Amino acid sequence: GLLFCGRPAPGGHDVLHGLAVSLCRGGSDSAKLLGFVGGVDGFFGEHCVEITPELAAAHKRTGGFDLLGRSKDSFAKEEPLKKKAIEVCNNLGLSGLVLVGGTRTATDAVELAEFFAANNCATAVVTVPAGIEGSLLNPFVEVPVGFDSAAKTICQLVGNTATDGASARKYYYFLRLMDGGSTGLNNTSHMSVEVGLACRPNVCLVGEDIARRDMTLKRVINYVADVICKRAEKKMDYGVIVCPEGLLASIPETRVLLSELEKLRFDGELSLDKLLPLMSTFSRSLFEELPSYIQAQLLKERGSNKGIQLTPIETERLLADWVGAELERRKQAGAYTGKFSPVCQFIGYQARGSVPSNFDSNYGFALGCVAAALGTSGFNGYMATASGLRNDPSKWRFAGAPITALMATNPDPSKGPFVPPKNVDETSSAWKAWKKIRVECEVDDMYENPGPIQIVGSAAEKVTQSLEERARSWGETGNYLDTLDSLHTKMQHIQEALRPGCVSRLARTAKNTLSTIEEIINMMKDEGERL
Repeated sequence: GLLFCGRPAPGGHDVLHGLAVSLCRGGSDSAKLLGFVGGVDGFFGEHCVEITPELAAAHKRTGGFDLLGRSKDSFAKEEPLKKKAIEVCNNLGLSGLVLVGGTRTATDAVELAEFFAANNCATAVVTVPAGIEGSLLNPFVEVPVGFDSAAKTICQLVGNTATDGASARKYYYFLRLMDGGSTGLNNTSHMSVEVGLACRPNVCLVGEDIARRDMTLKRVINYVADVICKRAEKKMDYGVIVCPEGLLASIPETRVLLSELEKLRFDGELSLDKLLPLMSTFSRSLFEELPSYIQAQLLKERGSNKGIQLTPIETERLLADWVGAELERRKQAGAYTGKFSPVCQFIGYQARGSVPSNFDSNYGFALGCVAAALGTSGFNGYMATASGLRNDPSKWRFAGAPITALMATNPDPSKGPFVPPKNVDETSSAWKAWKKIRVECEVDDMYENPGPIQIVGSAAEKVTQSLEERARSWGETGNYLDTLDSLHTKMQHIQEALRPGCVSRLARTAKNTLSTIEEIINMMKDEGERL
């Protein structure tokens, strides 16, 4: 059985296609793929349809999850629902249950898999990493299904907007990108970095960078205003400002406000008169300073994970309004003489349902085949993965990774271990590549318009610049799995060379050398655990 748990991502239907084709090739006439209509809700209602290879093929290379649909993200957190999940799987005779989604789906899958094993349920729970925010990253998962297509679609829209701005030369476009806000306050900015590298806007705000530097909201406003003033000195009263949808969760004071609001559990929307008395003096003062439209958006109904939904919050409008106020103050002081005409846009939903790129279509199909193999072979609690994705698909390496190997201790002691979203690392080559050019982008027009997703031609097989930069750390054709194989081969060679009877000088040299390597490994391991 398969159900879509996470947000829609291009390539999801190709996962379905890979599953259906793989089961059909297995040679068993009794093998069937059941797709649950309406996601989690459809699963518990046993609302499913048989997905034949012909039906799946008719929907391959199409965006979104519209063939089956989806519902809430959270899956079977409470024990009664877990028992109900076992009942559904037993009733339908499922040998495997494939969950397609991001970090929250993977975390839920582990809990469900452990519960199934503890209660002698024969169904193997398997996940396929998917999500346009690109935050499900770890040594086994180089990129989730959907990020490539969504990034290329968003880059096309940003590139088109930048081209328009450079043509009209009178607007400042404030563009907010769907970029990990669905993960709550642990949001990421991988999409923003990719847009920065591919489109080269004048300002590209990255949440993790702002959080690392403890930039207050005023500092962020002043930074954007400074860029606009520098461009005004060159008679360039236009530009493109990009920010992630989860920006407010990265700014220290607004993060405190959001954390307080998240702790106030309620059903539906909360009225202002009930909210203010429950807030600290600091957060209340900040909340009252925010525009009324932001206040209203902060009080909207919570997401399925009970967290504040950052997607509806018009952060780009807040930036434009407060930057405009700062520029007016500077104009009154004689420090700014330009013109400021902001235009605000939110870009994201257009990308979730985009036609998948060749990469995502191939990747989704391949992971569907891997998921079928894992599910029919009884590998419970595993994630379908592939390595070497920068290379031609014929050179990709596939594996099933135990999801527990991807988990980390939850910073909230009241919650258990989880599969964490991967933040933009300041040491990553993708971030360094953007940091190298961002100052030049602020004052000059370095816009690039990558155009739409290509299906044929020389550009059709290109991967995102973020994946390309990450892959370079492994060498020209290397990857994680190949590196592990090489290490195991070397360790086996060392073990054979140091068998009893080897010369004493070799033993002493090996001991000293390996002791040094052990110290380095322990240091790097401790650093990795802290990160």
